[in-house]
Amino acid sequence: MIRRAFPFVVAFAALLAACGSDDAAPIDTLPNSAANATVAPSTAPPITAVAVTDPPVGDSGLDPAEAQAQLDAAVALWNAQGLTSYTIVTQQLCFCPQQEWSDTVVDGEVTEHVALTDDAFFDPGPATMLSLFTAVQMVIDEGYATLDLEFDPETGALVRYFVDIDRRMADEESGVEVLSLKPTG
Repeated sequence: MIRRAFPFVVAFAALLAACGSDDAAPIDTLPNSAANATVAPSTAPPITAVAVTDPPVGDSGLDPAEAQAQLDAAVALWNAQGLTSYTIVTQQLCFCPQQEWSDTVVDGEVTEHVALTDDAFFDPGPATMLSLFTAVQMVIDEGYATLDLEFDPETGALVRYFVDIDRRMADEESGVEVLSLKPTG
């Protein structure tokens, strides 16, 4: 199989080499064996490796120190509420179908996790307010290009976070929006 494909690979490489030159090679002069393969012109720019650097941290949106200060203040305010039993409805923010999930939390533990949309196919897992705070902390710790945070000023509860980890990548942005938070019994 490899021996039969080799002439085609060589021919394709020669065709690509000829595409960049001023003298177009006619199809009937393309090589049909490795011995007749042509070499790319020496005027072709050299192939160089590009170093991949860490994503820029905080170059827009919140800088890491400000994000950490907001998160710390929100967690302290949330803990001061003493709210450990509630129902939270969240929606994932991403380039994906909009899905809503309801989690019933009793004494800090999820007792029920239910999809509220019929076409829910990706389960983000149960959510508590503390798990959402932890997710934001991980984003801050690992770095990001942009981070938008919103907390309830009265309870400290997360309202929304949205992060772009790397501007050079498409569609990796994500976050969570808390659609409702209701204390239970």
